[in-house]
Amino acid sequence: MCENYPAPDVVLQGAGACRLSEIQSVGREKHPAVLIVNVWPALTAKLDCDAARFGAGQVESLLEDFCRLLASFVSQSQRNVSEFLDELTNAAAERQYARERAYFEVQHRLRTDRHSAKLASL
Repeated sequence: MCENYPAPDVVLQGAGACRLSEIQSVGREKHPAVLIVNVWPALTAKLDCDAARFGAGQVESLLEDFCRLLASFVSQSQRNVSEFLDELTNAAAERQYARERAYFEVQHRLRTDRHSAKLASL
């Protein structure tokens, strides 16, 4: 989801018939993670996450993906956005697969160790 709000300073400095003033946020976003990007006066980004719903590792992973995406935009500007998003989706799926594989390997080792311990006690 993308929401586009004019930056107050830019709107107030703009030269046009339409004028907006006293722009302000009226509450926290209802989404569990919100990426806020400002382009004026410099490019800045802030990731606002609900700490109750995300662990530190998940937030770091989101930030790494975002940094990778920005670096790809710069180094491969001829590509379209959907190609970049496909890359991120594939990378996320690979990380999830690696986490699940590691989890199941640990579970298998625990079961094998318990089974070996039972056999040794016989």
